[in-house]
Amino acid sequence: MQSKTAFVEKFLLDRIRSGEFSPGSKIPSQHQLMYQCKCSRITVQRALKILIGNGYLHTGKGSGTFVLPGPYGSVLREVIVICNEPVRNWKPFSDVLPDIVPTRWVDINFAMRNYETFFVPGQAVIWPAAQEAHVMLMQYLKSRGIAQLLINRTFENLDHITLDSVASLSEGLSWLQIEAGREIAFISHLPHYSRPYLTERIIAFYDACIATKAILAPERIFKRDFADPEKVFAEMGRELFDTGKPPRGICVLHMDLVPGTVKCAAGYGLTLGKDYFILTFDNVPQLSEHPGLAMMIQPKYRFRHGVEQWLNNLRAGKNEPFALRIKTELRINQKPNQ
Repeated sequence: MQSKTAFVEKFLLDRIRSGEFSPGSKIPSQHQLMYQCKCSRITVQRALKILIGNGYLHTGKGSGTFVLPGPYGSVLREVIVICNEPVRNWKPFSDVLPDIVPTRWVDINFAMRNYETFFVPGQAVIWPAAQEAHVMLMQYLKSRGIAQLLINRTFENLDHITLDSVASLSEGLSWLQIEAGREIAFISHLPHYSRPYLTERIIAFYDACIATKAILAPERIFKRDFADPEKVFAEMGRELFDTGKPPRGICVLHMDLVPGTVKCAAGYGLTLGKDYFILTFDNVPQLSEHPGLAMMIQPKYRFRHGVEQWLNNLRAGKNEPFALRIKTELRINQKPNQ
């Protein structure tokens, strides 16, 4: 992903930030940079133009190019929110963005094509749903000193706000065991690049089972890709519900599988809230009032406060690492007479 221009730019930035090229000092000539970076004069000139435009360097007529004093990009002027899909699909995420700094929503494809010219000091980038394919862009932005905040993701030492999945699941599993007993079943998608958070949540589920002393039999762990839902739910019915003792407590790790699970169980004469209970992440609109369902809701207002704190730190010039873990709020659907 890194072009020759970006390589030269990073070569100079690394030396400016390390102090090797101190404020007021003269950087190597274009000819020297061509030799050191093994590139053409045009490439060097492009990199210098970017760094001059971003306030790192200045050029004196006939005297060379010099390092300007920092801090560089310390004034936060704009927030860039990078979206994986059309921007209109990400509007619900605006609920967690405080109105502190002007915000622009940018499609990931545009960002990947124009990263060298689009991103400049004074910007901060928020990733609502970063994926593995975006790692190289994250590394590039980091090399340019652009602050980044990952939501529900972690990568190296970048700033992040994530769920405290172990604490959230431990609370939910405690409720599930009170209602259904210690023996539980587990239903989940297989980990996939489109759900990069899922691996962490699966591990957290097993940790929470240990913490709450839940009993999880291997035959009651049902992880599939659900590429053919009808076929997979039929298999689920045979393995979990068409038995002498179907599970009374079920943790469904992703909300999109809950309606299919309830329908599958109904085919075997089982009723949610009477014969079994379900714990899941996030809201299930179709069953939001149905008794027997507990939903671990991600509190948007807490994410919003976290983003606000991160932005205020940037505006104040604070550069210390930022990491915040948030526990979900357990919403339990009660029986009508409760």
